[in-house]
Amino acid sequence: MTNFAYLSPETGALRVSVDLDSAASQLVRPDCTVPLRVDVQDTVVLDASRPGAADREEASG
Repeated sequence: MTNFAYLSPETGALRVSVDLDSAASQLVRPDCTVPLRVDVQDTVVLDASRPGAADREEASG
């Protein structure tokens, strides 16, 4: 499985890469998205772990 996370010098952001062909099947949703939650020192800064969460964020943003 080829999954990784690193600080990208090009964007100055954390990059997370998940290979959907090798990710655990229970992790990949039917729409081919992967739930994501980011905590920084015990504070949730991003939570797209619930189905439809990314859609709600786009609609409100």
